[in-house]
Amino acid sequence: NVKYHEPEYWKFGEEGNKYFRHATGQIYAISKDLATYISIN
Repeated sequence: NVKYHEPEYWKFGEEGNKYFRHATGQIYAISKDLATYISIN
């Protein structure tokens, strides 16, 4: 089922797409920093 693999942000159009990518980028950065923090300690 191809539809299962479609991302959610397509519903929100261009503005929603920008926001979605920005939010995902922030989450990724936080996760990366957290992983680094955990590995140091």
